[in-house]
Amino acid sequence: MGLTAYRKKRDFSLTSEPYGSIKGKQGMFSVQYHEARRTHYDLRLEYNGVLLSWAVPKGPSFDTKLKRLAVKVEDHPVEYADFEGEIPKGQYGGGKVTLWDKGVYAPNVDFKKGLKEGSLKFTLFGERLKGSWALVKMADKDNWLLIKEKDEFAGMPEITDTSSIVNKYSTNPFTSVDLKQAIAGADIPTGKDWIYEIKYDGYRVTAVLEQGTTNLFTRNRNNITEKFNFISEALTKFIGNRAAIFDGEMVVINDGKTDFSALQHSSGEPCYIIFDLLALDGEDLRPLPLTERKKRLKNLLKNAPAMLIYSESYNDGGALFNAAKDFGLEGIVCKKATASYFDKDWLKIKCRNRQEFVIIGYTDEKKEISSLLLGVYRDGKLTYVGKVGTGISEKTAKLLKKEFADIGLDKPTIDIQKKDVHWLKPVLMAEVEFAEWTSSGKIRQASFKGLRNDKSATTVKNEHPSAIFSITISNPQKIVFSQPKVSKMQIAEYYEEVAPLMLPYLADRPISVMRCNNGIENSFYKKHPTGDKSKLIYINTVSDIMQEVQLGTVEFHVMCYAGPTRFMVFDLDPDENLSLSAVRQGALDLKKVLSSFDLKSFVKLSGGKGYHIIVPLSNDMSQEEFSAFAHSVADLLSTKFPDKYTANIKKDKRKGKIFIDWQRNGSGATTVAPYSLRARNGATISLPIPWADLNALAPNDINIFNINEKLNKRTPWVGFWNANH
Repeated sequence: MGLTAYRKKRDFSLTSEPYGSIKGKQGMFSVQYHEARRTHYDLRLEYNGVLLSWAVPKGPSFDTKLKRLAVKVEDHPVEYADFEGEIPKGQYGGGKVTLWDKGVYAPNVDFKKGLKEGSLKFTLFGERLKGSWALVKMADKDNWLLIKEKDEFAGMPEITDTSSIVNKYSTNPFTSVDLKQAIAGADIPTGKDWIYEIKYDGYRVTAVLEQGTTNLFTRNRNNITEKFNFISEALTKFIGNRAAIFDGEMVVINDGKTDFSALQHSSGEPCYIIFDLLALDGEDLRPLPLTERKKRLKNLLKNAPAMLIYSESYNDGGALFNAAKDFGLEGIVCKKATASYFDKDWLKIKCRNRQEFVIIGYTDEKKEISSLLLGVYRDGKLTYVGKVGTGISEKTAKLLKKEFADIGLDKPTIDIQKKDVHWLKPVLMAEVEFAEWTSSGKIRQASFKGLRNDKSATTVKNEHPSAIFSITISNPQKIVFSQPKVSKMQIAEYYEEVAPLMLPYLADRPISVMRCNNGIENSFYKKHPTGDKSKLIYINTVSDIMQEVQLGTVEFHVMCYAGPTRFMVFDLDPDENLSLSAVRQGALDLKKVLSSFDLKSFVKLSGGKGYHIIVPLSNDMSQEEFSAFAHSVADLLSTKFPDKYTANIKKDKRKGKIFIDWQRNGSGATTVAPYSLRARNGATISLPIPWADLNALAPNDINIFNINEKLNKRTPWVGFWNANH
């Protein structure tokens, strides 16, 4: 492996191909369309500082049945991945080279072992090629076969367009950005997987560069390019015609720290501190690990003008937090180094309490504003949380009066009894620092820091609340999960977010819960009592869910047969030595059996070892018939594939097999509810998924930190309640 063979074949005084150097990075791939003596495609995978290269005469195919010849050729330098141009006639490979595809790849096997054994498997994330592929060596040492593997991209039409993708670099792969948010953390997470950054005091801003133009957007997509044209012009001049999307913070720096008040009053030169790179040259970088995105960002911002600042990251969170505290900064942000941009893993650890509040009114003395009345949204309802007067200078009061001029109301928008208040439409936000939350859900010792207009007022809620949905959350910072650390408040915030999606599967049916008042290591079940219907647990509202969280509940379990609508569940419980692919095949085999009864089934992650297959059913079965039918389905599958599956509950009969657990459908039995957390290390979630995601997600892949990537506004189980009825 090396570049000796490559260099020997070329006269670099004649060809513009790169001479190249061996580099120590890995993960890039490219495909070039080569119009040499015979046209072909050159597939190149970056490995150990060079590009492993194969000539593919007919090009890649998305048809899994086609095996395309791929001839192994000499390793090429990494610089060759971007090469386009004409190789002179008479030179090796003379002819036109077009960059046909480029991106990153993820190895699915050990490449060193795969090269030796002649079997490579990898997943491509390119402009044109996507999904999993295999290269299999034939008897001839240089001849391999390129084969598309079965996944959601299999069967796509063959790409006949041989044009370059370089002209695509003038546009971004997406236009709307769902900005990653940091949730309030109870403690600084530790370990080599975490990196730490300063929490800046400014406006969160996305910079979108395309075709020589830069636009700046706030969190709620307000275009503020004109206001910060100084930054916009600097970005355009520095980046040029390249396409890029940055995530960062617009700030003003005074005395070495960011000053929100100065930014708001435009009393200083703004700077743009950039902490993430989401897209570059037409490539979506969000699926990449944070460390890779940061590395590319740092390289891109080398020699950038002073107003464009790269946000450094650090490895010692405790030391950074202490420094932030000593220097009077707002706090730090903790980020998983290996996480994609879609993962919900950012934690903000504040040195002091500070957040946005909705301004619902004000009081005045001698025609000057003396205090602002503040609110937050709880359970979708605007709630009064106190007032702030400190920090409102004469200059600020005049600014506020202008802002309030057109939004006055005759009466409050909330249920509150207060005199001598000028009420306002709840559209403006105040940034406020305060000492603490009281037990009644009010703030103490508040200080006004400025107005905010970079997000919607309807998104404002307690960040370190004592109450959510009018339910007091005691000991909000108590650690419930230790690996990784998850607080009681983080659990409450998660269930607050998923409650609308979760409630349809909980409502009007008996519930069991697992409570973890002293951590998941000390959990216990609170079950519905047998025979006494007056003591059954029911959850029909968001507040019911939050009340259970306050009582220490982590897991929610539902009775499948009971309730106005019924659903049958099959739990695939694999022997510990079975592969994930065997479990996935088990889910598909069970789906086929159910389809033979004309039954539509749905799948969810268990949060543990297996998958749950769910079948909504009409209500015309008795409990005995319901349970017996579930048993017969499991028996049918185990009879059809006796070496793979068993319906026998005895553990000694399960060795090397998947137990199709049908017993969750018996009288009084329950199963973990869709969207429920699991009380086990990792804080995993039993998430409903579409069947198309089966091969992409392991049963325990989704947890409280990365759920945002898969959490849609509506359930992926489209048509669930109408199926099989």
